Amino acid sequence: MTFDAPQNKKKVLKKITKARLKNIGLYYLERFESSVQNLRDVLKRRVDKYAYENKDFDKAQAYQWIEEVLEEFQSLNYVNKII
Repeated sequence: MTFDAPQNKKKVLKKITKARLKNIGLYYLERFESSVQNLRDVLKRRVDKYAYENKDFDKAQAYQWIEEVLEEFQSLNYVNKII
């Protein structure tokens, strides 16, 4: 009996949308207390990772979505300006 070595399958990244960024942010905030800047960094890393794999993706639009999501979270007091 022979076993084949596991194939190195790349994980397919889900498309980044404003709704997905909001969900990523909410899930992160469920687990960690965060400042606005820290959450911005977390979301930008996700966008950058997706954009690296998908060269035609518009990072500028995604960065705008991040700012909109952060404004919404601040208005709801989900994040602190400074921790």
